[in-house]
Amino acid sequence: MKINLDNPIIRFLSRIFDVCLTTVYFLLCSIPVVTFGASFAAMQATMLAIIADEYSGVTEKFFSAFRENFKQATVCWLAAAVVGLVLFINIRICWGIEQAPGAMLSAMRGITVFCAAFYVSMFVYLFAGLAKYVVTVRQAFDNALLWTFRKLHWTLLLVILWVGILICIYLAWIWAFPFVAAGLYLQAQVLFKAFGLTIDPREDV
Repeated sequence: MKINLDNPIIRFLSRIFDVCLTTVYFLLCSIPVVTFGASFAAMQATMLAIIADEYSGVTEKFFSAFRENFKQATVCWLAAAVVGLVLFINIRICWGIEQAPGAMLSAMRGITVFCAAFYVSMFVYLFAGLAKYVVTVRQAFDNALLWTFRKLHWTLLLVILWVGILICIYLAWIWAFPFVAAGLYLQAQVLFKAFGLTIDPREDV
């Protein structure tokens, strides 16, 4: 019996497999902390390719994007890691103060939450932009800032999705894999729509 590969059910199952395999590659290649940036960019490139149906195979696409973006993504990752560490310390300080929250403390916490949301959106746009476009590191940062505010409705949705992904990882670890894979695919859908409404960023900077 010949299987019809254009069957909607087969295509759906194939996409689920590709999304799960991409997630596995992303997690494995993120184990060496220094390669996290390249792995994140490769994951975004592959997820966007899956959505656009512009790839011949997940393995080839992921590792091709990993190699192509390694240098720039690593530079961006090191810079983002430093900023993230400072933000993490600030969060620990703001929520580690054991006293009734006054106006000053509430303001500090509010600013910290805003900075955290801004950081998440910048981080996602930064590496997704590297994955989708041929840009310099400076252009990648500029574009991430531009998208964060120009695509505010998509930005808010991205932040919500990533908070959900991080909560799943924190609470369930390996058991959260299906939810993490689904979350990564959904955030790529948001990025795909955001980028589809954006002129080539090389013309914007």
